[in-house]
Amino acid sequence: MSINFQKIVTLIEKYQSWTSLRKILQELNIDLNPDEIVKKILREFRNRIDVMYSVIDCEYYVKKKIRNNDSNSRIIMQEIVDKLRSTFKDLTPKPYVIDFLKSIVNSRWGVVYNQLLKDGVIEEINISGMIFVKINQ
Repeated sequence: MSINFQKIVTLIEKYQSWTSLRKILQELNIDLNPDEIVKKILREFRNRIDVMYSVIDCEYYVKKKIRNNDSNSRIIMQEIVDKLRSTFKDLTPKPYVIDFLKSIVNSRWGVVYNQLLKDGVIEEINISGMIFVKINQ
């Protein structure tokens, strides 16, 4: 039996979050070992699909990879910097900044926070064991 992996990948890419590979295979009426599907996906579609294995329910989950290398990501990052600078003026406790980033970029807040540190937009300052964030203007 020949499997159309492009059809599987196309369906995976339609979902916005982690989705059970078993659910995808059921939708396509494919009765095949998920291990074989995952091997093929990792070998041929690694740049398009993320794969995760849950040890809790012994199941594979898949989702479309998020691409960050387009020009829109620079525009979005500048918007985040502008909002950050307009919202926080003085030293701010780190949890407030993290909550602020979570409200804008959800689960990607850690990546954005680290990029802001790397770019010198923010600095962490330790005062008596508490971390504050200084926003550089």
